[in-house]
Amino acid sequence: MLLSSAINPHLFSSLLALGAAGPGVFLETPLPNPRPISSEELSSRGEGGSAKRRPAVPDLPQAPTSEIKGADRIVVPNSDGVIDLAALDAADPPGALPNPFVVRYRPPTTVREVTLTIGGVLISAGAGDACVIVNGDIYSPGDSLDGLTVASIAPDAIELRTDGVRMQIPVADAPVRLRLPR
Repeated sequence: MLLSSAINPHLFSSLLALGAAGPGVFLETPLPNPRPISSEELSSRGEGGSAKRRPAVPDLPQAPTSEIKGADRIVVPNSDGVIDLAALDAADPPGALPNPFVVRYRPPTTVREVTLTIGGVLISAGAGDACVIVNGDIYSPGDSLDGLTVASIAPDAIELRTDGVRMQIPVADAPVRLRLPR
């Protein structure tokens, strides 16, 4: 044996005593013969005969489908009283997995800032008679406010809409700044 002459004879004999197999043993070991599996046996196991489409990453939580299909997103001001729609346009859609191969550079967009100060909300018995005082002017549902549409007026917040985004502006003493793309 070439292997036994290259190794210290005492080490080789101690390896054999521990149960280590010589090189000839591995060549004589037969491999198991796999038997073919029929499509009926696969379907009985629950694996199916035809290929099924599986989700690419099943462990990640997915966003509700209503948000993915283009439903309006609701945006509220952050702790500084800012709603940044310019940054929202630059972000990936909600629930989408990030594509590592897409070019992430986006040229800087020009942004216009609008400051909204809600002076008061007037709601009468009729739902269509509500109005809000913003920056000293009176607006009703359906009116345009700096390119935004006043969608609804509630006692605690007003809702503005633009391009598939709904913004809820709370009635508070602090003004809210909107950063809108031009």
